[in-house]
Amino acid sequence: PKPAQEKGPALCVVAEAMGEEAGALFDKILAGVFGLSRADIQLVTVSRGVPLDLQAALAGGRPRVLLLLGAVATRALLPNGGLERGAWTTVQLGEEPVQALASFHPSFLLEHPDKKRAAFGDLTRVKGALAPQPATV
Repeated sequence: PKPAQEKGPALCVVAEAMGEEAGALFDKILAGVFGLSRADIQLVTVSRGVPLDLQAALAGGRPRVLLLLGAVATRALLPNGGLERGAWTTVQLGEEPVQALASFHPSFLLEHPDKKRAAFGDLTRVKGALAPQPATV
């Protein structure tokens, strides 16, 4: 059996709900950058002003990486703030730490296409963190 930290999808995306256009862009990002679909990830939807119990939301297993899309998701998970876009932080899920990176929400990218290059850099870093790690002997 897999160790507990590897059960479920390796990537969890935390984001505010997406409209049709933002959802389509999100699907393109998943496919283009990660080679994944929504069925391959955990997607946790957050709402402004509603506390997030991430551990309960992740009943499907602990991911290796959290991708926080937008300010609402970042504030829901890290209410004290302090995480800048593109910066890594560690989030405690139970007894295990998980890497988390904040980036732009797809709806923001639709309104500000000039930010897509920065978002692509963030997503590439997340993809690198998801890559299989060589076994140590």
